[in-house]
Amino acid sequence: MTFMEAIKAMQDGKICFRKEYQDTLFRINKEENILLSKEKGCDWYLEEELGLSDYLAVDWEVSCKNYVKKAS
Repeated sequence: MTFMEAIKAMQDGKICFRKEYQDTLFRINKEENILLSKEKGCDWYLEEELGLSDYLAVDWEVSCKNYVKKAS
């Protein structure tokens, strides 16, 4: 899926990742309207810097609960 489709999915409460960077998860905090990311073994943090490749990528995926648990 595209970045815009991933944003829509995250606005609907889903967690997404890019196939190229499978150990980094992304979600939107609806209360603060911010994008959060999480690397394996770390806590969620404010994502301040996405690159142009992230915006242009078509390898975004919605993660399942099992994947989120494994990547955490």
